[in-house]
Amino acid sequence: GEELTLSAERGDRIIGSTVVALVVEGSRAACVWVGDSRCYLWRGQRLYQLSRDHSLLQRLVDERRMDIEQARAYPSARALTRAVGASEQLVLDVLELEVHPGDVFLLCSD
Repeated sequence: GEELTLSAERGDRIIGSTVVALVVEGSRAACVWVGDSRCYLWRGQRLYQLSRDHSLLQRLVDERRMDIEQARAYPSARALTRAVGASEQLVLDVLELEVHPGDVFLLCSD
């Protein structure tokens, strides 16, 4: 993260990265993420998205400024609103949950 921040301070274009991680201990799990890397849970023949993207698209929808179709068509919709290295202060989202037998987690990053 520090190299990305220094690069941005030199006047390079703003760059950053995304991250998603999962810690499982016994019957408890914690999913941690920033950016648009995702964590999914497969439970009982159903797929749940546990993480929420830190993107302009998600912000526009959350703030009810656009519906999902309008937001997807917005020119900068995929721009990240949070990322590793984009600022000196890294803010991660954390979701804690109970793990059930048969649960499968899927972590996705590009």
